[in-house]
Amino acid sequence: MAPASDERDPSANLVETYLPKPPADRSGIALTFSGGGFRAVLFELGALRRFNELGLLSRVETITAVSAGAILAAHLAERIRAWPEPGRPVPDFDATVVAPLEAIVRRNLRTGPLMRRWLVPWNWMRATSAIDQLERLFERYLTRRRLAELAEDAGPRYVFVAVDKAFATSWESSSARVGSRMAGFSETADWSVAHAVATTSAYPPAFSSLPAGFAPDALTQGTFPDGDERDTLITKQTLSDGGAFDEFAVEPVWRDHELLIVLDGGSTYGPSTDVGLQRDIEIMRKQVVLARKRWLISNMAQGVLDGAYLGLASHVEHFETSGPGYSARLVDERLATIRTDFDAFDDDEIATLQNHGYLLAEAAYEAHLQEFIDGPPAPLRIPYPPAMDEGRAWRSLEGSGERTALGRGRWLPGLF
Repeated sequence: MAPASDERDPSANLVETYLPKPPADRSGIALTFSGGGFRAVLFELGALRRFNELGLLSRVETITAVSAGAILAAHLAERIRAWPEPGRPVPDFDATVVAPLEAIVRRNLRTGPLMRRWLVPWNWMRATSAIDQLERLFERYLTRRRLAELAEDAGPRYVFVAVDKAFATSWESSSARVGSRMAGFSETADWSVAHAVATTSAYPPAFSSLPAGFAPDALTQGTFPDGDERDTLITKQTLSDGGAFDEFAVEPVWRDHELLIVLDGGSTYGPSTDVGLQRDIEIMRKQVVLARKRWLISNMAQGVLDGAYLGLASHVEHFETSGPGYSARLVDERLATIRTDFDAFDDDEIATLQNHGYLLAEAAYEAHLQEFIDGPPAPLRIPYPPAMDEGRAWRSLEGSGERTALGRGRWLPGLF
């Protein structure tokens, strides 16, 4: 028989598993990255630029990420190996982190792997050919490091969150272990960082799920009872986009960290004239995401959890501060409708998304995070001042929400 509830030993105190640990038992700052294509990557990068200036980024002890957010996390793991002392900014952040990542998002990483799946005859029977090719692109443009290597860095712990579809729970990949609470963990899996990113970017049907590839005895200390049922589930275990289970990548950190900073560049699920099956699925997903979002923000508002939630659809006014920011109309009708995709983003999209994340990070600092910063804050240095012009931003983002079959930008390098 399966445990009485998801992920848990039936003998455990179930009430405690739904609550954070007592404040005295929580420690460290956790930073989480949502999915949402290159849109999320750029929004979250903008927030990091301000957090770095404030000296907050170097205080982070754990970074968790799902889907596209895992691209940003992997990029940080590749580009920043010698982290500064807590409270100090990462030096040369623009040259070390920003410029190389902007070069990546100017590429179309999704069309080549998808076309390769259907245009190359010997891939027709290989369901994983597209996601395998995407993984190779992650190795080419992001990092060739192994997960185990990340433990050697004097920086945060990285956790890449996918979905364990067999057990319907989150799957964690870090330098210490890979696995899920129900199936168990392996401390010796020799995974690359690119593979971990691919597991949490596998969004069916475009990119098929990836087999976990473990024998039943390779995963230990799981909560699911030993036996034939467990063995069968593990042999059929597949991993896919972590946002399907944990949109904000908070599962590994919300119970035991002192402070949560949640960056959410994901879909906003606006009105639509579509009344077909796909819309039904979208609505079901929307209510799950909104329930988790309301739980998170309400717990922060009531002091059950400490931290800040920064969503792409947020307005600076939501933080009740008087700092600069884009208007609610521009956020709602332009920024929040930009496509969530891995195709190429242009200069104006790159600029406005980073500006928005940067200014929301400043608002979050003023409203919720000042006690974690020593001394006076660094002066504002908006990443792209010309893009703060509302008229220019409104015009330049027209059509940014449209998706096309071949996407934007060059994609042939991803075909072969």
